[in-house]
Amino acid sequence: MNIYLDVDNTVIDSLTANVTLLNKKFGTNVLPQDIHRWDFTDCFPNIKPKDIYETFDSDEFFEIVRPIPHARDFIEAHASDIIFTTIGTQENLEKKGKLLFDLGFGDCRFLGIPTHKNKGSYDMSDGIIIDDAQKNLFASNAKRKILFNYRMDFTSDWTNKWDGEIALDFRELEYMIYDNLI
Repeated sequence: MNIYLDVDNTVIDSLTANVTLLNKKFGTNVLPQDIHRWDFTDCFPNIKPKDIYETFDSDEFFEIVRPIPHARDFIEAHASDIIFTTIGTQENLEKKGKLLFDLGFGDCRFLGIPTHKNKGSYDMSDGIIIDDAQKNLFASNAKRKILFNYRMDFTSDWTNKWDGEIALDFRELEYMIYDNLI
């Protein structure tokens, strides 16, 4: 069974990297846990979509972003089944693919989705989707859908309407996947 594994805020801690760079740009001291809107406007009211794309595309983002704890163990255990699924600009997708390769995940497949599409644009009916954003879970036709919520934030606009399965970390996710395979 394929495991469609999101990258941003599932495999890598994009939120912390973005907030770090946006604090630098806007001269603020926002913490990642202060963010509850996917477009950052709750803490950066003057931010424009261009600012977000520039941050996600920047070399500095890829220099400071770090993997989510225990992601490596999960990915190594399921490498032959994992298809990384991630949305971004062409530049972001290329850099994200290189980052995943550099992290040692080159054996996994990679589905880079352009920003004008969503995860519902691809047939995932043969597997499980694991994502931190409820909109991607709602859009997908995967057999099983799991919200990955390592920040335990149930009030943000990307998690607050999900009432399905939730994994709070990769260890819990491993048990959920393993129980399903037995």
